[in-house]
Amino acid sequence: MNRPHTPTLVLILGIQFLGFFFYMWFLGRHGYLPSPFFYYKHEVFMDLFRPLFWSDNGGVYTVWESFYPPLNFIFLKLIKQIFLGNTIFSNSVALRASAFSVVLFFLSSYLITPLLVLRTKLWNSFTGAEKTLLYFIIILSTPMLFALERGNLIIYTLVFIALMLSSEGLYRVFCIAVLINLKPYFALLIFFYLVRRKWKYFWLATLLSSILFVFTGILFDSHFLLIFSNMFHFSQIGATLSLKEVMAMPSSISAFSYVFNHEAIKHATKYSYFFNLHAIANVILAINWFVLAWIFVVLYSKNKPLSDTQIFAILLVAITNLGAWVGGWSLIFYITLLPIFLTMKFKNAYLAILILLFAPLDLIPLARQTIGEQYSYLTNSIVEVHWTLGMGSVLRPILNFTLLTTMLYEISQLTQKNQPQLNSNSASLVNITYL
Repeated sequence: MNRPHTPTLVLILGIQFLGFFFYMWFLGRHGYLPSPFFYYKHEVFMDLFRPLFWSDNGGVYTVWESFYPPLNFIFLKLIKQIFLGNTIFSNSVALRASAFSVVLFFLSSYLITPLLVLRTKLWNSFTGAEKTLLYFIIILSTPMLFALERGNLIIYTLVFIALMLSSEGLYRVFCIAVLINLKPYFALLIFFYLVRRKWKYFWLATLLSSILFVFTGILFDSHFLLIFSNMFHFSQIGATLSLKEVMAMPSSISAFSYVFNHEAIKHATKYSYFFNLHAIANVILAINWFVLAWIFVVLYSKNKPLSDTQIFAILLVAITNLGAWVGGWSLIFYITLLPIFLTMKFKNAYLAILILLFAPLDLIPLARQTIGEQYSYLTNSIVEVHWTLGMGSVLRPILNFTLLTTMLYEISQLTQKNQPQLNSNSASLVNITYL
């Protein structure tokens, strides 16, 4: 496995540090974080504090109509009990104002999680110096900072993804079950057992995920089954999301489909007179779903030359490309996949894409709009907010789709003739024949 050379890592770290320095300079000068960070500057950490508030209040699935699995709320309820006891708050904003200890806990989690990932088995071939450089590259990267600013619990999934990739058998099944009960789209990972024709583990993973869901649901809220109707309801009202929110840090080209289908774009751009934007949106969506469907077909038919970890890597890349609703913070999954990408034929292309995905591309503005005055949580002041559409918001979905299609092309070239079954935890790809 050819690892990135230390000078290359130093250069990447330098780029990440420049991006981080710019974000901090902008915060100090203007009183708020620039794009791609959320354009409502009072919403910092609210992906953490809004569910934290509801974790100790009734009506999670009936009033708030949440589509977060119960395991999230049980975890948050435990956190609230540890740091805040039985204190009652009127709303999530009041909770955030009195819970600096929770902020420190989340920040500590942000700093510790990459350390835990880098200590798993897949990273054993990396030197201490390389891991140190990679650690700082990770915590200073734009997708990770984006997840931190929102306070999104997705950072905790990195530990279970890393453990899943480094384990096998029942331990791997357990990790998948936990992931599904944190973020439901991880259910696609069960497809791994269909690809491998491991029917016993397929049903075991399905059963364990279901048991964990039902058990935590009964333990937390008797109305937990409403999560499914809430998901459906959200899918129906999804078009009400603002373009700024969808294009903050998209990971899927489906975000472009959303934009072209949005009424604001149809009425605001002169190009709508010359092009059928609705048709363009449908074409983009069709292309995305065709590639996703085809990659599952190819995986099922050409799985033997691939290691278990490579199949999981492909599935995780597919998850980030599912739709605009997945969120740009899903790109942080790739932190766990670097050792796997390095075992593949087009590893140099994958590395180049990863560098661009995690780079501060949004420093280059493509559009600008003055939103007006807002309250900034980070500086506790009223500031005039100027929203920008950065280059990263346009390039990341394209780069991520390119990553998906390149992986599709690579596995399509594999031949299974005379290929031995690789060890399930192998981090190296050997004796692979390409057509």
